[in-house]
Parts: sequence; structure tokens; C-alpha cells
Amino acid sequence: MYKARLINTARHDLREYVSRKQNQIAQARRLFSSDRRLNHRQQEIVLNATRNQDRHFTITEHQHKHGIAYGTARSDFLQLVKRKYLEKLLVGKRFEFVAGERLSELE
Repeated sequence: MYKARLINTARHDLREYVSRKQNQIAQARRLFSSDRRLNHRQQEIVLNATRNQDRHFTITEHQHKHGIAYGTARSDFLQLVKRKYLEKLLVGKRFEFVAGERLSELE
């Protein structure tokens, strides 16, 4: 009996978590779809940051993933920082980017 209640509670919690994440992603899509200044690479970063708010993004990772110049990758991130989608952190000698103010507001 105890195990059945435990499983039901876990299933309920999982459903709530999935529902909350789907809501966050839908809100993020609405948020950046209204911001026509974002290119497809930046939209992908925003979605990934929404899905995993603890993730750190790097310029080099973005550069290699999309096959773009370092300056272009850096510009993508700095524009997202300027628009408060991301925050810039100095980790060691390199910059890393995490979900910013606008994404933290998503419920």
C-alpha cells in the first residue's frame, strides 16, 4: 500500500513538473517571437536556457555548434545580454552566459 501511494505521488509530481516546463517553454516562445530582432541561433539559445536554467553557455561552444566566426558567436550572446535574456559571468578567464532576468521571470 505504501509503495502504491509513493508511486502515485511521484507520478503526480512528474506530471506537474512536465506541465510547468511546457508552460515555461511556451512562454519563452511567445517572448522571443514578439522580439523580431533575435536570429535563429539566438532563439535556440533562449529555448535551451529556458529548458535548463542552470546551464552555462560559452561563446566557443556556440561558435562550433553553428560553424560561425568567434565574433558572430560573441555578438549573439552580447545582444542577448543587452536584451536581458542572458547574464554574463566571468569564470576564470572566459565569459559564460546563464539565463537572465527575462527568462527567470517565466513560471
